[in-house]
Amino acid sequence: MADARFTPDDLASVSIKDLGAVVVVRMTGEIDGSTGDLVGDPLFSCLDTASNPVVVDLTNVEFIGSTGLNILVRARETALRRAIALRVVASTHPVLRAMEISGLDTYLPMSRSISEAVTSIVVPTDADR
Repeated sequence: MADARFTPDDLASVSIKDLGAVVVVRMTGEIDGSTGDLVGDPLFSCLDTASNPVVVDLTNVEFIGSTGLNILVRARETALRRAIALRVVASTHPVLRAMEISGLDTYLPMSRSISEAVTSIVVPTDADR
């Protein structure tokens, strides 16, 4: 019988889409110790170079463990340090429950949809500067 091990690529994926006013980092699958680098590295690269707000879309995440939660905390800290708006979109029970249990639902700016996240981000205009 063949060894049926999963690779991180089988368990999670990440894509980045620049929508102009915001950058959406969409994660899918399971975010845990085995997939943390796969989804975290692109997010941090995006945060290191972004000049616009970043939305982390977790609507297609089926599981998030402590590694995933830690990635979100580090992402918020990076965004605060760089003065970039960051919002997390989550709508599935497993992700919302993990956020609630960990208390991150009160630490991270959360939305239920990408459109809600985008409209809740206040982007300064020239008149505000």
